[in-house]
Amino acid sequence: MGKKWGWKKTQSAGIRRRAALSSRPKNLSLYDKRLSTAKALTALANVTTDRRTRELARRDAEYFYKIIRVKKKKVIMVKKKNVVRVRRIK
Repeated sequence: MGKKWGWKKTQSAGIRRRAALSSRPKNLSLYDKRLSTAKALTALANVTTDRRTRELARRDAEYFYKIIRVKKKKVIMVKKKNVVRVRRIK
């Protein structure tokens, strides 16, 4: 995992999260990158036997899931005359 992603349990949270996010394919949207990163970190947390790695991976995954939820709540769908528009809430 460390060689592929650059994610190591000894790094600070910001560096770990940046490394995990930058390991995702470049052609994905930011939303899809965050979702993919969260799923990969959840998978890591589920398969590892090291307690510290499990805790940190789960914490980082929750961070990305939280960002996804917050960003999604700020967007509402407005339907007018059979046209769906996306509008941001300020």
